[in-house]
Amino acid sequence: MVYVMHADRKHGIPSRDYFDVLYSAYCRFVFDTEIVDGAYEYSRQRAESPMWEKASIEVDGRMVRYIVCCHEKGSDRGLEGGRIFKLDCRADGDRIIYYERGWITQPETEFARKVYGIMLKMFNSDCIHSESLAIFPK
Repeated sequence: MVYVMHADRKHGIPSRDYFDVLYSAYCRFVFDTEIVDGAYEYSRQRAESPMWEKASIEVDGRMVRYIVCCHEKGSDRGLEGGRIFKLDCRADGDRIIYYERGWITQPETEFARKVYGIMLKMFNSDCIHSESLAIFPK
């Protein structure tokens, strides 16, 4: 039996039916059921932990690679009191934004501020402040 999952899929808890199918297959082929039990527990823990996303978006014809860690609810330790705890954005190989429970690289260019606004809308939407983009001088 071969089972392949893509590493870029978001973690979630499998349905009971899905788990039962896997568990039955492990029993039928006399595989160690602790493996499937452990995988279920791992998935459960990951689903309850902060969300990590690594992806790319195109902004003004440029590819921006980003890694973000956010929680379900905002916090005073989050970016602008929001959900984002870590944000790393790079364009053309250069870091344009880096936040890790505090600013390391603030968005200094007009392009970086635009990317910052997009990231806030994508991941911090329930906590955006109207002055978000005004805090960085042009």
